Formats: sequence, C-alpha cells, structure tokens
Amino acid sequence: MLEATQKKLREAKFFYGLLCQASQEVVRHEPEAFDFYLSAFLSAARSVTFALQYEEKDKYDAWFPVWSASRSEQERELLKFLKEQRNCAEKRGGAEVDVAWEYIPVPEVSVGNRGVQGHKLQWFGPPGAPPPRLLIRR
Repeated sequence: MLEATQKKLREAKFFYGLLCQASQEVVRHEPEAFDFYLSAFLSAARSVTFALQYEEKDKYDAWFPVWSASRSEQERELLKFLKEQRNCAEKRGGAEVDVAWEYIPVPEVSVGNRGVQGHKLQWFGPPGAPPPRLLIRR
C-alpha cells in the first residue's frame, strides 16, 4: 500500500538527516555537501506528492485540493517556498540560500571525530597573543 510514496518519505527523511548533520560541521571535508544534501532533500520531498498521485490518482485528485485549502497561511507559504527552492535546485543549478560567514578562534573549531575523541585544532604562540581565527561558512 503506497510503497513508492512511503519510500519517497523515507528518502526525504534520509537526506534531511544528512542536511542537518552537514549544517553543523564547522570544518567541511566536502565543502559542497550541504548544497548537495539540500538539493536531494528538496527533490525527494517534492516527489512525495508525485508518487502519491501516481499510486492513487483518483483518491489524490479528490483529497489534495481539500487538504491544501485546510493548511494555515504559514504552512501554505512554507510549501510554496519549498516548491520554489526545489525548482531553483533542479532548473537553475541550486537553491537560493543565504550564506553567513563567521570568524571562529582556532581553539573553538571542532574538525569532527576522525576516530579520536575530542579531536580539535591546536595552535601555539607567544603568551598573551590572541589565537588565530578561521573564516567559516555557517
């Protein structure tokens, strides 16, 4: 029952999880991972209704207008935004994202767990010298 739709939901959840993980990385070993996961999430999320319509067209066509009309204004705006971002990702090469840059002192930068608990960047300098900073994408 609705196997393709359920699979698309799992796919969207999978890429959303990877997207959340990538958004927390300070030092990115794959700089474009966030953008790739965002594109995959938007595509999978948008495909849920396509799969649902394919699997149960008559029921979908009767159900969707009523469901859509019962959404709050905020929910409709969110759905519209996600659809627009998916279209940007698919048709223009990428979703429209705001990128924030931030300077982080090196001792505060976590580079991820590479098999060593608490793996951090370190620096050495004269006493009283401020630590160097890295410019990172947030």
